[in-house]
Amino acid sequence: MSRQEFTTAVAVEIVKRATDRLGFIRCECCGCVVKPGGFAIDHIVADALKIDKRRKLTASDGQLLCSGSRETCHSFKTGEQDQPAIARAKRLEAAHVGVRLIPSRKIPSRPFPKFVKPPKPALALARGCVEIARRFQPMPLTLADVEVGQPRSLRS
Repeated sequence: MSRQEFTTAVAVEIVKRATDRLGFIRCECCGCVVKPGGFAIDHIVADALKIDKRRKLTASDGQLLCSGSRETCHSFKTGEQDQPAIARAKRLEAAHVGVRLIPSRKIPSRPFPKFVKPPKPALALARGCVEIARRFQPMPLTLADVEVGQPRSLRS
């Protein structure tokens, strides 16, 4: 069966119950003043946890909670109380009926051959660039170069 919503008459009754003597609408959980439209009418017992949904909802089944941002009574009750309780009830029902989840496992397949990176080819010199390539090749230093402090190419 689908979710039961509060009728307009029941919602008006809940809002009147939450209105104080000065005409301010107050959250029934924390007591803060809420703007019109800044509240949510919530089921006291989560609708998904009810077994018999044939009975009509009354004002005693709902409460007015502040809403609009993350740190409100409605988001706290829904996220911290209702959703974990509903998830637990679904898990218990599945276990009672005998439904078991099949654990996910790796899909068996033929292994692919390992990729071996080919060695890099030796640096090929373009035609006519032999002299330029020789000029820019690093020249090995000798012990004499280190003692004097100048490379061979700069000595005269």
